[in-house]
Parts: sequence; structure tokens; C-alpha cells
Amino acid sequence: MSERDAVAMSERAAVLDVRNLRVAFRSGRASTTVVDGVGLRIEPGQCLALVGESGSGKSVTARSILGLAGDGARVSADRLRVGSHDVLTLGNRQLRAMRGADVGLVLQDALVSLDPLRTVGREIADALRLHTRLTPSERSARVLQVLAEVGVPEPHLRARQRSGELSGGLRQRALIASAIALEPSLLIADEPTTALDTTVQEQILRLLERLKSEGTGILLISHDLAVVSRIADTIAVMTDGRIVEQGPAAQVLGDPQHDYTRRLIRAVPAGRPRGTRLAPTPSTLVPTSPTAPASKGPEPLESDAIPAVSVLSTGFVHLAAAGRTVALEARGLSKSYRGPDASRRLVVDDVSFVLERGRTLGLVGESGSGKTTTARLALGLTAPDAGTLTLGGAPWSILRERLRRPERRRIGAIYQDPLGSFDPRWNVREILADALTSGRGASGVGGSVGGRAALARSIAGLLDSVGLASALADRRPLHLSGGQRQRVAIARALAPDPEILVCDEPVSALDVSVQAQVLDLLDELQRERGLSYLFISHDLGVVQHMSDTVAVMFDGRIVETGPSADVFARPAHEYTRRLLEAAPRLR
Repeated sequence: MSERDAVAMSERAAVLDVRNLRVAFRSGRASTTVVDGVGLRIEPGQCLALVGESGSGKSVTARSILGLAGDGARVSADRLRVGSHDVLTLGNRQLRAMRGADVGLVLQDALVSLDPLRTVGREIADALRLHTRLTPSERSARVLQVLAEVGVPEPHLRARQRSGELSGGLRQRALIASAIALEPSLLIADEPTTALDTTVQEQILRLLERLKSEGTGILLISHDLAVVSRIADTIAVMTDGRIVEQGPAAQVLGDPQHDYTRRLIRAVPAGRPRGTRLAPTPSTLVPTSPTAPASKGPEPLESDAIPAVSVLSTGFVHLAAAGRTVALEARGLSKSYRGPDASRRLVVDDVSFVLERGRTLGLVGESGSGKTTTARLALGLTAPDAGTLTLGGAPWSILRERLRRPERRRIGAIYQDPLGSFDPRWNVREILADALTSGRGASGVGGSVGGRAALARSIAGLLDSVGLASALADRRPLHLSGGQRQRVAIARALAPDPEILVCDEPVSALDVSVQAQVLDLLDELQRERGLSYLFISHDLGVVQHMSDTVAVMFDGRIVETGPSADVFARPAHEYTRRLLEAAPRLR
């Protein structure tokens, strides 16, 4: 065989071949390059992981491969091929034919990706109707077959359900079933497991591994390096639109050559001791333009600028046993709700815990285990059917709202999606003013010049305490980055000077480096203010890093509790062992 024939055969074998991809967006007369010189190659049965922070260009790269870069995008490349298709030469009709048949797409949020008005079976069958000549009965059989292949139990029943009637794990499997129904040679999975519980994540990863073993090429886009280390053969690290490092997974993760790659790896919380800084230095996130979001690229790092271990505090908030006081205590909490069939379902069942002042209690478990309902009970937003809660030793859950309201400032909350909890019409200044004045605005401090000046100083102090510049006060949340929004959410929670913060998945939607900054910030605030945290997360690495004590919930009950180090090193309950075994970790 000639060298030319060998090259031609190699090119035909690749399910994806991208060389010198560039994508720019035009706004008026200006043009911004967001993908610059990217090269990727995936062969059958191979997984290439594209990792990097939000704004690095990962998703734009994926959309360009599908011919979906969007209006105003200028896409060029020396080569952009999916199988035998030259994507740059295809028209819209040909691109639609390629999607599904040759390349499947799995996104992070299956609830949004699946049509809420169609059943899961209809969604998959429509793809088969558009791309194949199968008869209706053959399409129905294929729907059931592919649902079974991705591990959906009772496929004949699930096929008749809509996405809103399925759990998160089942929705994600249904989305994967829709993506692989036509047996594409390439599967693009964009953050497919980010929002999933540990055990469901394990199931999806096993499914992706099986697809890979059967010859499917996979482009995995993720900021979770533990997930990447499990499934990827090759890793490409992307920042500011460029790939800064690419190679075999073991090499990139075990011996990273670029400062940015090292920064990402050091930001992973799993296995890092309590009180250890994850981010290189505290950073103030200041936008470069008064009208545009902050730059999403990383700050430049100097070689060897990051120590292997830096500790926030030598005596990190571990109060002497004799001096510890109870911040929040639950005894025998139970809560049930009436279901659609009129029967009552017990979602919190005889739950008891103690949160000590200045310490963190981590609450872990799968979706539906009762974690969020427990958080609502702790916040006094839901009344228990049985049991009691005390706040600082005083009654809390049994108080009437009229008596509880003056005490609400003592316990605050930070949620997963701050954007959804902000009034989009308000800027940061108005959000924090509302929190500082208990909803009375500037009039809450008299409305006088002196009162307004005091309020302005308080807002500036809050922004400074969470590492944000006062220039951000005039921004609306939509014009902030994810990390900035979460910092504003923390500032809002701090405004009433609380003793306790309930943190419900506060970093699950953040990139690993931004997550590291927020976790470091929470550590620092706890050390400085003596705050107590009820920390809820499905990410066991985050919980292990943040928690002094861990409580494991299953089916509404706490099945195991103890010091974090003991629970993670020597789990006593079978369910805890199952969670830990399912958790992905850097290899």
C-alpha cells in the first residue's frame, strides 16, 4: 500500500477530523474570535475529552462540528469532517441529514433538551421516521430496543411518559437513547453528567463506556476531571479559544505540562484536606468592560506560582470541645406530602442532627433522598409533621411565623442557581440593599443622605468581603459570570449577619476553578465570622473537602453520620459504601 493510500484510509477511518478550526462572531464592524486554531481527531471506539472553563470555546467548537455555530458566526478550517462529510461544504438540508444519522448530541439538561409535550417514545420515533424507512411497527420496536439498551427499566412504560414524568437519571438515559437511535458513528456529549447524583452518574458513564467499546467515537465536553479521567483516551485542554495541551489522558493528568492544566487539576477538591486552599490566590473578579460580562478566560499564571499545598488557617475553626455550642439541632423530624394518587409519601423520616457553631455538617444522598426538604425544614420554610428544630438552643420550628420572622436573619441560604433567585430587573446594588434593609430598600435606613451613605458603605463592604469590586454594583445578574453571580448570592446571604448558612448545591453548576474560588471563599468567611454551614451536595469530593461532620441520607432517613474523615475512610453503611464506590476520582 502506498503512503498516499495509507493516509487516505486513515482519514476515512476517523469519525471526526478537525484541523485549524477558527470561529469568529461579528457584531457591527467588530469581530471576536472565540475558537482559534483548534485541531481534534477521534477514531472509532475512542473518546476525546475537551476540558476547560466556561467561555473557553468548548461548546462553540461542538456546535461548529454540527453546523450550528449560529447566525453571525464565521467558521473556517483546513479540515472539518464528520466521517465522510465535509461539514463546511454541506447545505442546511444535508446538515440536518447528518445530525442524528452520523452524529448524535447529548446535552447537560435533558429536561430542556427533550420536548415536554411529546412522550419519550414519540421523540425517538420521530428521529427514526425522518431518517429511516422503517415501518411504524418497526419504529416502535426500535424505540423499545434502544431504551432497553441504555438501561431504562420497563421501556414499554417509559416510552409512554413525558420527560417531566421521569427522574433526572431516566431523562438523561432517554436523551442518550434519542441520540444513538440511528447508531451514529460519533456522539458529542456536552456535560452529560454534571447535574446528576453520584450513582446515576456512574450508570451514565458505564453506558458511555459500553458505547465506546462497541465502536462509537465520543467527544466528551466536561469540566469534571474525575469523569474525564475515567472514560477519556485523549484529553485536550482548552482556554481562550485555543488548545494549550493535548495528549493521552494518563499523561495530561499525571504530568501536566501547561500552567493552566496544573491549575485545573489543583482545583479539584477530592482528597484535599480541610482548610487547604484550592485556588492559587484570592481573586477579585472585575469585568473589563462596563457593558459586557467579565472575561471568562483564566488569569495568566507564572510558572511555579502555585504551591502544592497552602493552608487557609492553622487553627481552622475547630473550636475546643468544651467550648463548642450548638447552632442548630434537629430531633425526630418527619415530613410527608400528598401525591397525585392522594396517598401520602414520607420524604423525611425521623431525621436528627446537630450542627455546631463554626463548623460544617455535610448532607449527602441521591435526588429524592430528602436533602432539600430537610433544608427547607431547617430554614423554617416548611413545617414538620413531627419533631422539632432549635436555633441556638431556642425553639425554632414550633414558633408562629410572627415570632419567627425577627429571628430569620440568623439563618440564611445559598442556592445552586442564583440567577433564578435574583429579580432580573434589579442590579447588584438593589439586590444587596433589599437584603440589608429586610426588603425596605433605602427607606429602611431612613432615606436620609446619611442613611443612604451608610447603606452604600455596607454594600461596598459586602462586595469586598466576597472578593468583588464595587464597580459591579451597577450590573444586573445577567451580565455577571457564574462565579460572580454566586459571590453576589453569598453577599446577599451575609447581609443580615447570619450565624448559619444553608448551602444547597452552591457550586454544582460552576467550573472547577471557579468552584475552587467559591469554596475557598466559604472557608475564609467561616474562619473570619464563625459561621456554621449545613452543606448539601451530591459531589462527594466537595463534601469531603468542606465538612467536619457528614450525614448520609437515603430514602428520607439519615443512615450514617460521623466525622468526615471517618465516614469517607471507613463507611459503615452499605449505601454509603455504594456512593463512595460510584464516585469518579482522578486516576
